Amino acid sequence: MQTLSPSLYRLDLGVANVYLIRSKSAAVLVDAGVRRSPPQIERGLKRLGLGWTDLTHIFITHAHPDHVGNFAEIARLSGAEVWAHRLELPVLRGERPVAMANPAGLRAVDRLLGSGIRTLMPGTQATGKAERALEADAHLSHILPGLRTVHLPGHSPGQLGFYHQAEGWLVGGDVMMNLFGLTFPMAAFTPDVPAAWRSILTVARIQPKILALGHGAPHRNPDEALRHMAARAKKALERPRGKR
Repeated sequence: MQTLSPSLYRLDLGVANVYLIRSKSAAVLVDAGVRRSPPQIERGLKRLGLGWTDLTHIFITHAHPDHVGNFAEIARLSGAEVWAHRLELPVLRGERPVAMANPAGLRAVDRLLGSGIRTLMPGTQATGKAERALEADAHLSHILPGLRTVHLPGHSPGQLGFYHQAEGWLVGGDVMMNLFGLTFPMAAFTPDVPAAWRSILTVARIQPKILALGHGAPHRNPDEALRHMAARAKKALERPRGKR
C-alpha cells in the first residue's frame, strides 16, 4: 500500500489500482481490480494491519471488469456493503451488460486495442449484490468528514469520483488515465465521448492536489496537466459529435 494522504492509500495491482479510504469509523475499499485480485488486496490490507473484516464498505467507481473483480466474494469475506451509482447497479447485478463504444465510430487502432484487451479480460462480468445507490454530490461525512461523490460519466454512465477537499484528493476511476502523462480514457470502453470530455472539465474545475486514477500512478499537483487536458476537452467538444 502507498500512502497518499492521512486517509487515502493506493494498492497497485498491475492491471489497475484500488484505493483504501480510512477514517475513525470506516475502512472503504474503492474498486476491486480483476477477478484474481482478492489475494493481492488481502496482502495489501495486512501491510496496514487490517483484514477483510475491517472493511466496512466497497465503493465501485464504475462497473467495468478491471474494476469490479470478485467484489461479491470480497463482500462475503468482509461483510462490507457494496455502494455504486444507481446507473452501475444493474451491471453489478448482472441485469445489464457493460456499455461499450460503438466500434463503427472508433479509429482502427482503437478497435484493435479494444479487441486485444477484451481477450485478456475474464470471459464474464463479475456480478453480485450491491446494497446502496449513490448519487452525484452525495455527502459521505458519516464515513469520512468532508468526503463527497462527483459524477464523472462518459467512460461509464454512472462513473463516480470520490473527493476530499481538505486533503485535496480525488479518486477518479477512469475519467482519465495517467500513462506517461494524463490521457483520455480508453476509447473502445468509452461509450459517450462528449460526456467523457465534460467530465475531464469537471475534474479540472475541482483542481485536486492528488488525482488518483484507476490506471497509472497517482498524479500529484496535476494543475498544469489538467489545464492541458481541459484545453483538449474544449476543442474536442467543438468538433462534430463522435470524433475524439
